[in-house]
Formats: sequence, structure tokens, C-alpha cells
Amino acid sequence: MLILFSPSALRGSYCLPRIILLLGCFVICSSQVDAQSRGPVTYSAGIMVGTVNGVSFKGSFEDQAAAPFGSGFRSIDINLSSDLADFVLSSAHIRIDHHVLNSPLTTFLGPGMTLGVDENEIFWGPSGVLGFFFSKGPYEVFLQLMPRLTITPKMDGRIESAAGLRLKM
Repeated sequence: MLILFSPSALRGSYCLPRIILLLGCFVICSSQVDAQSRGPVTYSAGIMVGTVNGVSFKGSFEDQAAAPFGSGFRSIDINLSSDLADFVLSSAHIRIDHHVLNSPLTTFLGPGMTLGVDENEIFWGPSGVLGFFFSKGPYEVFLQLMPRLTITPKMDGRIESAAGLRLKM
């Protein structure tokens, strides 16, 4: 079993590749948010707990014309998570956000990709995100489902869930 930050994992020969993979996914995904933004962007960061635990980052495009990949997509989210026992997981999604009128509630869904390490094997595949969030002032509380399909090293499918809190920057 992969335990990323345990003393035995830190002594092993697989420690450095795990850390490089995790940091590389974060840098690549976060640079994509900057490269694709052509207008005002609001950033938020926070934590999430559920079947996966970790940190969550989001970039929201204030202007529909500034959103990447054409109309409809209003935000990009990046999640870095681990259960500290089985795997390290990074996922990025482009999202369609639908604000419910006269309410702090917004629903969202969108496609994405997943990359991770499980028992010293690298896995990847398509994923999605579906959920809603409440926004009040600088705070955003969210609930989401994240179905994912692993292509390599073996075909596998899972539905992860998480609740979290983000702070707008």
C-alpha cells in the first residue's frame, strides 16, 4: 500500500517519483488556469473531505467571453487528494456553472482528466465532476461527485465524493 508521507515511504526508492508526480500535476494544472484565462479570473482554494481528502483549487471566469473552450464553461477546478493509505490523485475539470436565480446556490458539471499513483503504479483516465456550491461572501461550501474511469494499468471505474470549503482570494 502506498502511504505517501509515512516514514517507511520516505525511506523507499519510490518516494521521490511520488512527490515529483504530485508536484508536477499541480504545476501543470495550475499553469493551465493562467494560460487559458483571457479575462478577469477569481481564484479560490480550500480543503475537501470524503472518499478522497485533500486540497481543491478553482478559477472562475467573470466574463463568459473570457471562459476557455467556448461558451458555457465558466470555471476550472483542480483537486489534489490522497487517502494516505491507497493512492495519490490529481484531477482537473472544466466546468459549466449554472447559478440558481435569487439564491446563493450554483450547480456545476464538467469533464476532466485524472492522474495518480496507486501501489507504485501510475494510473490515468477521463473523469467528471457534478455537484453544487453555496457562495456567501468570500466563502464557498461545495458538495461534489467525481466519477472516473482508469484506463491504465488496468480498466477500473469509481465514483468519488467530497464536501469542502474554499476561500476566494
